Amino acid sequence: EGPLSSGLEWSLILASVAAAAAGIAAALLFYGRQPSIPGRLVHRFPGLYKLLLNKYYLDEIYGAVIVNPLLRGSEAVYDHFDLKVIDGAVNGAGRLAGRAGRFLNSLQSGRLKDYALGLLAGLIIILGALLL
Repeated sequence: EGPLSSGLEWSLILASVAAAAAGIAAALLFYGRQPSIPGRLVHRFPGLYKLLLNKYYLDEIYGAVIVNPLLRGSEAVYDHFDLKVIDGAVNGAGRLAGRAGRFLNSLQSGRLKDYALGLLAGLIIILGALLL
């Protein structure tokens, strides 16, 4: 796409300046010269006033369509995946390390003849595996 024509650009510039000037003039009229106008407009158009006051209810729509489903989804992921899978893996690894430590602790008696017997048993297993 090419650039806009200069005539269209100037038309858009003038339209935006005119809109800004109209907004400034309306603010001066409503709040400077005749401050009763906004109150009368509120009483005459209460539905429109409420719609504009609540910003077209975009925050409520965004909350209902985007935020609340994301919160429910993340709570479901936390409840079903994080607590069961992630925490289960971490806690399972801790339990496995504890059991392995208790088993290895039972192998350490401090008696030399037990260590020599374990060494001999390992040597027999290795020699048996090599000879077969």
